[in-house]
Amino acid sequence: MSDHYVEDQQFEGISFSGKGFMSGHYQDCFFVRCDLSGVDLSHSIFEDVRFDQCNLTGVRTEETAFRNVKFVDTKLLGIDWSPVRAMFLEMHFCDCQLDLSSFYGCSLKSSSFRRCSLREVDFVNTNLSGVALLDCNLQDAQFESTDMKGADLTGAHNYIINPEINVLNGAKVSWPAASGLLHQYDLKWGD
Repeated sequence: MSDHYVEDQQFEGISFSGKGFMSGHYQDCFFVRCDLSGVDLSHSIFEDVRFDQCNLTGVRTEETAFRNVKFVDTKLLGIDWSPVRAMFLEMHFCDCQLDLSSFYGCSLKSSSFRRCSLREVDFVNTNLSGVALLDCNLQDAQFESTDMKGADLTGAHNYIINPEINVLNGAKVSWPAASGLLHQYDLKWGD
């Protein structure tokens, strides 16, 4: 990581895409309507940072730390979150697009998702215990060896999760989306 340290700054309407982004430690910063698409965020630390109405599609996250980072109304398509610093991972997503992203092997138990699009997201070997996935679209998301103990899927929809290969003890689900837990049995639903 570089020695670059930025604290308590607001970045508004800036396009970092193609211009380079200085890796470093960003604390108590606020990014508003910024374009960071394709930017290499590797080896940076984001602590108590908020991204609002930004585009982070395709960013690189190798050895990046996200400590209490909030993403609001932000596009985060196709991101591989698996190389982040695991012990410094706490992210909160609200009204975000995370389609085609991968959280393979991540521990997200201190994170939350609200009203997000998580289509075709890879949650294989992910720790989602206690995580809120409220009102999220999980169409074609992949769950295998996923720990979802106590997860809250209230209002989540379009998911297919096999309870035989995932841990779902105490998970909270809503009907009719909960029928996605029975998909592998090829049941016919009656009136």
